[in-house]
Amino acid sequence: MYQYLAIVVGSLVVSWLAVGMVRKLALSHGWVAAPRKDRWHEKPTALHGGVGILFSFVLGTAAFLWLLHERGAWAQSVGLMTPLPSFKMMIIIAGAAVFMAVTGWVDDCINLKPGLKLLLELIAVTVVIVWIGPFPLTPLPWLNVLVSYFWFVGIVNAVNLLDNMDGVSSGVVIIGLGGLALTGRFGSGEGVPVGALWALIVAACAFGFWLHNRPPARIFMGDSGSLFLGFIFAALIIPSHLNGFYGLEAQDGNSVLLRFLIAVALAAIPILDTTLVTVTRLMRGQSPSVGGKDHTTHRLAFSGLTHWQTLGVLYGVSAFCVGVACMMAMFPDTGLVVFLFAFVALAMVAVYIASVRIQVSPIRREGWQQLVTSFIYRVPLIKMLVDVLLVSVSLYAAYLIRFDFVLTHEFREAVIRSLPVVIVSCVGVSLILRIYEFSWRLASSRDVLNYAMAAALGVVVSMAALTMLDRFGLGYSRGAFVIFGGVYFLALTASRFSFRFLDDLLVRFRMGQAPSGKIPLLVFGTGREARWLLDEIQHDIERWGKYCVVGLVHDDRAETPPSRIAGLPVHTPAQWMDVAFESRPEVIVADDRIENADVLRFARSLHQETRVRRYARRVTDVMS
Repeated sequence: MYQYLAIVVGSLVVSWLAVGMVRKLALSHGWVAAPRKDRWHEKPTALHGGVGILFSFVLGTAAFLWLLHERGAWAQSVGLMTPLPSFKMMIIIAGAAVFMAVTGWVDDCINLKPGLKLLLELIAVTVVIVWIGPFPLTPLPWLNVLVSYFWFVGIVNAVNLLDNMDGVSSGVVIIGLGGLALTGRFGSGEGVPVGALWALIVAACAFGFWLHNRPPARIFMGDSGSLFLGFIFAALIIPSHLNGFYGLEAQDGNSVLLRFLIAVALAAIPILDTTLVTVTRLMRGQSPSVGGKDHTTHRLAFSGLTHWQTLGVLYGVSAFCVGVACMMAMFPDTGLVVFLFAFVALAMVAVYIASVRIQVSPIRREGWQQLVTSFIYRVPLIKMLVDVLLVSVSLYAAYLIRFDFVLTHEFREAVIRSLPVVIVSCVGVSLILRIYEFSWRLASSRDVLNYAMAAALGVVVSMAALTMLDRFGLGYSRGAFVIFGGVYFLALTASRFSFRFLDDLLVRFRMGQAPSGKIPLLVFGTGREARWLLDEIQHDIERWGKYCVVGLVHDDRAETPPSRIAGLPVHTPAQWMDVAFESRPEVIVADDRIENADVLRFARSLHQETRVRRYARRVTDVMS
């Protein structure tokens, strides 16, 4: 085991050294990426970091293959699952990945046409499929071939598109590969798959590059790195003998679907980013293959997050998806409902991120694009699709809860048979009650009663419809439908308040400490007006983007000040005098009842030139 750990650590060290040497070589020869309007970096940065990753990968993989071949007893002692048949797969996948790295390097040098680059990607995938065989992703062999092509090409280009900000693409791939190793360790199968150990070696190679690429990046991987990492990542997480099918080697339909969904969970961030960019660009009439500052990373940055905070959000979501994948592998009986709940949560996050304003030039839409966009905005299509997912997940979860998470074939058939009726009933009730006219971003406690009424009537109408159509026959459970009402109400309410929850999270990220380049802002007052002011600062980035609220000033001597409001510290004027600020703060008064003399006295105690303003929320009569 010490020899294997030495290979992992050695791969990391070799990658760090090799990428550093490539950086020096690139700077000396002028191989740099110049700043562009459609790119995020602001200064010339060295290219071809993927060459260093490839060098360490070749050495690390060769050493690992030698260890497996020469130390068969070691393989058995650590419980490796049939290592010898995996040699062929590892060699073919490694060769195809090297081919993709060379393709990316040529593209970095002479800028290949998109069609030619796609053809070379298809050639690499063809080599893998011909020599290894189609991956068993569906019960149909011919469909396995098509899905395998779609999977490899999709993941490769998704990782390539995600490489748009320092430390993002390599960091997400490292977390995904670590998740593969965890699923191999904690999955329901016996033994550790070879692919799980190989994934740690690849992750070590990527981490050696990440040390140079973390903000502010000193080198970019280029297509030589993104195409290579995307291909090897896609090959390692796709269900196969290499990763032991995540411990789900049964060939029944549920196992085949579940292990594919585990792979989707491990690659959730690249898939989410590519889907978001493709859909939003098509809606505004722009080609998905054109570069731009409209990726998930850019939208988070435009919402007011710093570079490291953006990385933290993406890494956190990626780690959450890894946790979902591990739970699905450990508890396959409830794996589907876990995935569906996570899918709904990510869908809400994607819709929220898509609503962030970005800096894009106006593009003239074609007639069909204008028609589709008008239809989407006039018809509550997105909200209805979300509710279809919520109803489906809630009904399945209700049956699992009712029958102690063990569903017989009879109950599974009942869920499938009743689901269309329940969906139509619940969505129809929401339309009648005008639930889809409520704003998600401005959701309030008054809306909760309407959601409870929608859930209760949805259950009643569903049971009545099933009684008339099928006489509430065999497999239907009244207790499960009662539980469904409660679960659906919670899901409905959580989805509607999700935007406000995410808004508050952004406030917690953006406020509390002033990053460099932003003006510290103290809010004088702790009443309701202060909360209104914080909401305005949170949403109006164009007006308040240069400020960062660091706390609130409590000046009501008759009351004990709260410790925090909206995650921000609350102190008395005397306590704020002892706080050191990196730059001169400004003070804004949130409550008209606060005297000017008190505010000016506090401002002068901070600095003689402290700027003081008042926040006014007045409605003026403009009608004569």
